[in-house]
Amino acid sequence: PRNSFLHAVLDTGKGIPITLSVVLLETGRRLGLPMKGVALPGHFIVSATDGEESLLLDPFNKGKVITEDDCARIVGDLTGGSFDRGMLGEVSNRQILTRMLQNLKGIYFKSSELDRALRVIERLRLLHPESAGELRDYGLVSFSLKKFGQAVNSLEAYLKQVPDAIDSEKVRKVINESRQRHSLLN
Repeated sequence: PRNSFLHAVLDTGKGIPITLSVVLLETGRRLGLPMKGVALPGHFIVSATDGEESLLLDPFNKGKVITEDDCARIVGDLTGGSFDRGMLGEVSNRQILTRMLQNLKGIYFKSSELDRALRVIERLRLLHPESAGELRDYGLVSFSLKKFGQAVNSLEAYLKQVPDAIDSEKVRKVINESRQRHSLLN
């Protein structure tokens, strides 16, 4: 997780592609250089423009200038998917922050640090209050952390938002179990 936190990246000089890109983007912004974040599948790079020419920079590889062919190879190597020139479009600060938080969420799920995952999901819900998936994840993680009232509220709201969800049967079971466990606590 440290490589996902900007303060740690600034202290150590080590980070994942997106955090190193954010450092480059902010440095460029402060210098008045036109740069934008580019969210390739599985990797993050920066596009810099000097008025006429655009350069693609890979901060994860020491700021190396890369080509569209390099991007296609990166995407293919990391995801097995094919590259489309549309992948070089600019992403917003909100999209960058969302991707950073999604990375952290995945790290915390993988390491079973559910209390931290829940805090990340709270931030994702602030960025995307309409996201049914984050609402569901919030409820399921709350259940795992024995926050049963919170789980019921979130999961009911999820089913109200997506009544025909593919996982609706599983979610209803978790709601019922949450209610039973919550009543035992009272």
